[in-house]
Amino acid sequence: MGSTSAATTLHVNGPKRCGARFEPLVTTDPRTLFVFDSRAGDPTGGGKPQVYSPANSTMKAQFTSNPPTLTFSVASVDATRDANWTITNAAHFGPLVEGTYEGALTYSGQQPALQVNFCSNAFGRS
Repeated sequence: MGSTSAATTLHVNGPKRCGARFEPLVTTDPRTLFVFDSRAGDPTGGGKPQVYSPANSTMKAQFTSNPPTLTFSVASVDATRDANWTITNAAHFGPLVEGTYEGALTYSGQQPALQVNFCSNAFGRS
């Protein structure tokens, strides 16, 4: 009688290491972060703090001079949703400089302006 042989294939995966990456509370290196601190019951953030950095999002800043306006945008996508933030600051009465702008509301003529827009779309499975 003839001899038959069976072929067996074996795949061995090496160990994978996962872990958290922690940054010190106080660092000497400059960091780019956008932190949104959502309180319990807040419909925008769902009561969860959100931290965006160049590692998990795209950030852009744009300055226009007439009227002096600074627009900062953040776009991020994770496994369950996308999030887009746009924050616009306008001086309307002079140069946009560091400081406190009393009475800043959404665009309101000659008043200082602060406008925050947020859009999020959930996707995936639960």
